[in-house]
Amino acid sequence: MTETTGRPAVTKPVIAAIAVAVLAAVAGVIWLVRANSDPASADYQVTVRGNISANWNDSGTGAGSIDVSTGAATQTIHAGSFTLTVESTLPNGASCVVKDATGKVVAEDGGLPADGTTGLSASSTATCTVR
Repeated sequence: MTETTGRPAVTKPVIAAIAVAVLAAVAGVIWLVRANSDPASADYQVTVRGNISANWNDSGTGAGSIDVSTGAATQTIHAGSFTLTVESTLPNGASCVVKDATGKVVAEDGGLPADGTTGLSASSTATCTVR
């Protein structure tokens, strides 16, 4: 079919194909953006050993701390992508273990003080990161 301009007319199936291609491209861009964003918040069981501090920072919801006054603690935190840092002067060092809702370990770290050090100079740090 030819319009009066002498050019071929664009048919409905061609227009539909173009529309589908545009929608697919937009959906692909949305998928890529979501795939590269922070994970959704979830509950994590965090176990720490240390006596100075245990602090976590979530990229989406903020920061928090865990009471380590007894030298160890287990707590559930609700977060997305976060980093947990534990500091200790205990002889057995600092450690952190993060488990997801199924009980699977998703991050762990431990650090011992340097040999021959005592007191504040015997500090150690453990860092657990969940992405």
